[in-house]
Amino acid sequence: MPTELMKALKTAYEAEKEGLRAYLKYAKQTKVGTGKNMFIQLALDEIDHMELIEKFTEKIMAGQPIEQINVPKGRLSKFMPSIKDLKFAEKSELADEDALKVALTHEEKAMNFYINEAS
Repeated sequence: MPTELMKALKTAYEAEKEGLRAYLKYAKQTKVGTGKNMFIQLALDEIDHMELIEKFTEKIMAGQPIEQINVPKGRLSKFMPSIKDLKFAEKSELADEDALKVALTHEEKAMNFYINEAS
């Protein structure tokens, strides 16, 4: 089993876990119901991604052939922006617009990471 591939999968799994934590934190800090629901959905998406990584890892460890995994569009983290760098890091509540910008940055970085790792 390729060591580099296993390292990449571990990195991907940890990134998804960090994304999950961040989205739950943002959901807690966001006062508007629709914003909370959006961050909860993004957190659930991260769980889906973690499950995909787990299944992929199990197949590799079992010596099964590697197959392409299709991740549904729009349900796509080293990728998470550093919380200390965010202008709202010290605030007790999170503005929905700022949280959305962070979420978009996270998803773009994650997508670029996976594209680069796959090539």
